[in-house]
Amino acid sequence: MQRRVAKAGAEIRILRIDVRATDLPELADARGFRVEADHRSWQGIEGLAGKQLSAVKIAELDEVTLRGCTFAHGLAPG
Repeated sequence: MQRRVAKAGAEIRILRIDVRATDLPELADARGFRVEADHRSWQGIEGLAGKQLSAVKIAELDEVTLRGCTFAHGLAPG
C-alpha cells in the first residue's frame, strides 16, 4: 500500500492531536465550508482527503502498534 501511494505521487499525513486538516495549506480552502447533509464544519472533521493528499489526526487511527498502524481514511481518486 505504501509503495502504491508513493508511486501515485500521493501523500498521507498523520496529524498531531492539536492540528486540524484544514490547517494544512493544501486543505485550507475547505475552511468555512459545511457538510450539506448534517452541517458539520469541514474544520471540525478529523480527517480529509484531496486529490493527492489524505490527512487524519493520530487519535483517529484504527490501530497503532510497533509494527505500524491501520490507516482508516481514504484517498480521493485522482
